[in-house]
Amino acid sequence: MFLTLLAVTFGVSFAAAAIIARIFRDPVDSILARIIADDISSAWRKYMTFAIYVTGVSGGVRIWDLEKYITPERMPKPRSLDHAEEMLAPGTELFATFHRIP
Repeated sequence: MFLTLLAVTFGVSFAAAAIIARIFRDPVDSILARIIADDISSAWRKYMTFAIYVTGVSGGVRIWDLEKYITPERMPKPRSLDHAEEMLAPGTELFATFHRIP
């Protein structure tokens, strides 16, 4: 269950970061072409794309929130996801991914 939840959150975060990187590829390329020399602007565009992926995935996959499913608690409590949480989890991860991308 935990590995499935981790894989789903990683997939949603990566997909959201890929969409954002694709949307902003042309504007970033044109801005960098105006500011920086042509030889270096392509390298900076690759760096910016990498930064968008890293911040998007790291913001979307919230390990500390997933940790509550694997660490034992002092008081025994049933640890199961409600159906509502299962349905809302990908949307929450998508929102967190968009929130972390500068």
